[in-house]
Amino acid sequence: MGTEDVRVNASSGDGNASSKIAVDSKHLVAIEDQREEQRDDNTLTSAWGTARSLINAAVSGGVLALSYQIPRAGFGLVTLLMLVSAFLLYETLMMLYKTTLLLRVSSYTGAVRKLWGRRAERGVALSLTLGQFGILVGYANVLRDTIPWVIQYNVMGCVDSDENCDLPVYLRSWFLITIIMLVFIVPLSLRSDPDLFANISFTTFVHFGAFLVLVCYGASIYHVSNLSDSAVYTEDEALALGLPIAPNLYPSPSDGAPAPFIFSDQAVLVLAILAFAMEAHTTGLEILYGTRMRPEDQRPEESPDDHKIRVTSLVVAGSFAAVFVYYLIIMLGAYMAFGPKVKDNALNSFPSSDIFAQVIRCTYTFELGTSVPIYVYAMRRDLTASLFNIEGGQADIDRVEKENPKRTIFITLTLLVLSTVLGVLGTLSIILGLTGAIVTALNTYVFPSMLYYTFAKQQGNDGWEFKVSLPLAIFGVLVSIIALYSQINLLVN
Repeated sequence: MGTEDVRVNASSGDGNASSKIAVDSKHLVAIEDQREEQRDDNTLTSAWGTARSLINAAVSGGVLALSYQIPRAGFGLVTLLMLVSAFLLYETLMMLYKTTLLLRVSSYTGAVRKLWGRRAERGVALSLTLGQFGILVGYANVLRDTIPWVIQYNVMGCVDSDENCDLPVYLRSWFLITIIMLVFIVPLSLRSDPDLFANISFTTFVHFGAFLVLVCYGASIYHVSNLSDSAVYTEDEALALGLPIAPNLYPSPSDGAPAPFIFSDQAVLVLAILAFAMEAHTTGLEILYGTRMRPEDQRPEESPDDHKIRVTSLVVAGSFAAVFVYYLIIMLGAYMAFGPKVKDNALNSFPSSDIFAQVIRCTYTFELGTSVPIYVYAMRRDLTASLFNIEGGQADIDRVEKENPKRTIFITLTLLVLSTVLGVLGTLSIILGLTGAIVTALNTYVFPSMLYYTFAKQQGNDGWEFKVSLPLAIFGVLVSIIALYSQINLLVN
């Protein structure tokens, strides 16, 4: 009898111990969940921070190249194409966001995998990689002409691009860019913190605010009237540059200003350049998923998904509207300053000796230094998710990066080194045109529209977005083909 009592007591003791362990386990899980929420709260950013980061990503090299397109397409047509592009970019980014949100994935390639399979995912991942890499190359090209030029001019009185400018190795653009990369850009690019990118994006607003003042200053100081002989190309010069010959495009002093609408294959390059400027709908997607949604802002009739879509649509619409207005002012101001002879990089139209332009080149260095890490961050994570078949969301990618720091460093350095080399050797117009034509029109216009079309068709959703998604995809294909033809034609000529 005593033995049975001992067994009963022992059994009761084991039960109490198990219950205590279970309670402690639940408590530990609750504590860990709370810590995870705190980490998320520290990592994610507000809607306003997301808008800052999105504007930072969208105001890219494209802003420098649009005034260069006015002699080729006319101010009126370029402006119209900018307006159309702003709407299309908004619509396709929202299509992509809605598709990934409702599929419960948080990456571009994750949506492709679920809807189209592994093989399609690899193809789209390659296209995204090439597109984002093109942006890094474009940024490196712009970086080449920023603070290195200021140092070169003030030390030697000439810059790398000048003929007969014999610079020592330590003043060469490639050497100075290497120093900037190692000291400034690489450490930021190794981070995976959306909140950090939102906080440092203030440099974008400081720089582009100053750049806006520079362009207005240039329009008044360097203003070259379109009616001046010195402001226009001769027909022979135009043919040599591959510019379209159209009535009133190259006027004599009595002929008037260039035609506002010049319809040619060159005009389509504007769409490709703008697609380039917002390439990385995948970058935009990474930024949007870094937004902290406040439950108290959710309307009573809204589901959590509807709340996220509403807030995100406001962020994207506001960001793109701000970028459109800024692009328009910069494009007009640069063209007013330098006329049809404005360079493909509008900043390089200003003399190297201009003190104000030198200041802007310095601020541009800091702006690029805070923008490049955003693209490296998005590109590295897309590559990681695709190469290592990560099925989950951003938290899973975070975990993989933390578990493999050496691989993360290797991918980051490889992207930065390759893009810097190609950027230093290339020209901005070729980088923008080829990258925009080959892949970014597909990544920005075609794939998001087709993903939404496939998903909506599966769900039986026949709303207006479903009806316009297929025409949008066809439009993107046409932009890509015509822009590529136009760019190849220019290179051949």
